[in-house]
Amino acid sequence: MDWIGHQAGVAKPLDRDSIQSLVFNISGIVPGSKWIYWFEQHHPEIHVSWPGNLDPKCAHNFNPTNITHFYKLLKDMYNAHPNLPPEHIWNMDEKGVQFGGGCKHSKKYYHLQTLKKCKFYHVRLDNLELITVIECISPSGLSVPPSFILSSGPIPSFPDLSSKIAVIMTSPNGWTNNEIGTAWFTKTFIPFANSHKVSDEPIILLLNGHNSHKSDEFHGAVFQHNIIVIVFPSKCTHKLQPLDVIVFTQTQRHWSNHCDNCIIHHVKIDHYNIIQEYMEVCPRLMTPELMCSVFSTTGIFLFNNTLFTDNNFAPAKSFSYMMHISESFPAEVPSSPPAASDASNFKMSGNESNTAESIAADAPAAQSYPSWETDSDDFDYKLAPSHLTSPTAPTTPVEALPSQLPVPAVPVTGTITSSSQLVPTMLATSTISASCSSPITPLVLTPFTMSHYVGTSGLPRPSDAFSEDVGPHATHVSPYYTCSQASQMVSLSLSLRSSPTLSISIALDPTQAPQPQSVEELLSENH
Repeated sequence: MDWIGHQAGVAKPLDRDSIQSLVFNISGIVPGSKWIYWFEQHHPEIHVSWPGNLDPKCAHNFNPTNITHFYKLLKDMYNAHPNLPPEHIWNMDEKGVQFGGGCKHSKKYYHLQTLKKCKFYHVRLDNLELITVIECISPSGLSVPPSFILSSGPIPSFPDLSSKIAVIMTSPNGWTNNEIGTAWFTKTFIPFANSHKVSDEPIILLLNGHNSHKSDEFHGAVFQHNIIVIVFPSKCTHKLQPLDVIVFTQTQRHWSNHCDNCIIHHVKIDHYNIIQEYMEVCPRLMTPELMCSVFSTTGIFLFNNTLFTDNNFAPAKSFSYMMHISESFPAEVPSSPPAASDASNFKMSGNESNTAESIAADAPAAQSYPSWETDSDDFDYKLAPSHLTSPTAPTTPVEALPSQLPVPAVPVTGTITSSSQLVPTMLATSTISASCSSPITPLVLTPFTMSHYVGTSGLPRPSDAFSEDVGPHATHVSPYYTCSQASQMVSLSLSLRSSPTLSISIALDPTQAPQPQSVEELLSENH
């Protein structure tokens, strides 16, 4: 029930299908075909009717901020001119009148049950051509004679209506423009309003923000004749402008009925008789009592800035930056309990444990050394990581180094006869010499894995380079090499170019040897 009222208030009402869908979402049960009928019987406060159409821009702009600002301007004007008479207050607006009467308002008509609904028709004009009528009224009961704007063509003559209409003008499409708006203001409104002044108080004109009311010529005439113009907030005239609220609504309904009667009497409404037909119907509706009531209904005269309540501003909630929900919606919505944070029951494999320990060791240093990686195709020894080229790189602890380094080999045909032919490459001590009389079948030198290489702290991780794990915890292959690997590669390439004898040196105790600072230093030392 609360959601039905809330959605209707924000101009998004629920129909029968929407209500049944809402019930299904709440209960998980599909309502029966007669459920909505019994629901209406148990809740007589529900009423079904046709809603009025509201443009989204009108719903958005008619909010407390805009309305409060408008009434503040109006109050300041009344405070500056406390003795302002109603004859000095005017509201002007334009209205389009269709030749076919418009199709907004439809009525129900009677017929016999023997006539099927699919064969029940109502003859109506489909002419969408229109003319523009300019109306201007005052809370004193006065009204400026209407002016008409026809589309381009000959202007008909109506001698009998010369005293009842102000002027007939033309434009390419029958709409108003800057020239027509200024001409009406200077030649029609100002002479009529000045002729009905009762004091030296200024004239107040309320109108909308159409472009024809913003031209420089229009503003110049306003200052020249000491007229105060107050513009309604954009897209709020459906609630604030007297002509829109009541007068034009009744005018449209009576004009539509008049066009239907013209069809019955075989009268065709065209460019030459539409003004005459309009004057037979609409001016009779603008009685002094009606014009006085529409100004009080909108709170303009007499002044009343408390007319609109929260219900009037409810459609604007759909466009608010704050969430607006039904009053019965709970302040706190219960959710599922939080997941347990104790991970003591989980068991990890050896590789997972080593990985977790290395990540934990690297966590403090990760703030100072950003993690990086790149494609192996783009690897360049000259672009070594910053923590390898840093002169203040931390000393590598013995326990953090791998227990054994793989020995690279290359296919070389020859024999090694003595250890004197061995060329030292990386360390001056702790070397092993080997001899063989057959071709050497090499192993493929592959990059170490990232976990065997270094962590984000620059320290080598525990060796898991040869792990067979696959899956989410499989080791990540790095396109880069350690300093010891790089030195071996350089020494091998240099020894191959200098002698066919193969020399292999393996560091058994790397802590006793100086740690190279960069690949460039290795290249320079071997050269």
